[in-house]
Amino acid sequence: MPMRQFTVINYGCPRHGGSHFHKWSNKMENLYVWRFVYHHDVVPRVPGDTRFYHTGHTIQLENADNDIVGAKAYYHHNGSKSLKLAGVPHGWNKGKSTSNHSISNYISYLENLSFTNPDVYYVDSFEPGESFDSDESDLEMLAADVVEFLEEVEDEVIIVGESIGKVAEEVEGKVERMTKSAASYIRHR
Repeated sequence: MPMRQFTVINYGCPRHGGSHFHKWSNKMENLYVWRFVYHHDVVPRVPGDTRFYHTGHTIQLENADNDIVGAKAYYHHNGSKSLKLAGVPHGWNKGKSTSNHSISNYISYLENLSFTNPDVYYVDSFEPGESFDSDESDLEMLAADVVEFLEEVEDEVIIVGESIGKVAEEVEGKVERMTKSAASYIRHR
């Protein structure tokens, strides 16, 4: 990739890419991904399995109607132990609302909250703290790597298994023919 700076800003984007893509894209020094999530928008929380990951930083948008108020920025979604930056709060995946996915929610938030009260509804730094699930995330990524590897080799294992089965049948057939041939030879001597 050319050494140009690339910035991706998305609103309500689903998880995308496997663990290899996640690691690769988050390590790119010239790629900045900012994922805005309004309250309990369901789309950023799908698909819900461990084969897909959030890439880049999560900007969580909460309005005054919620327990948590304001915008919060989470480094690489899951945080970083070494940088002492927090990941999204525990239970983040539980809130799921289709009505929160409307782009009008995002526009309204920016126009009516971020522009009028940026100290609360705009971010200029990541949330400090330990990543709540970095160990869990590492284990999930390892599990996903194993699943991805097994899916990659599954067809090869089946082919090898089928080949071994065919070879075994051929060998068994040859042994049977050789045994009959040897028995016939001995009888006719």
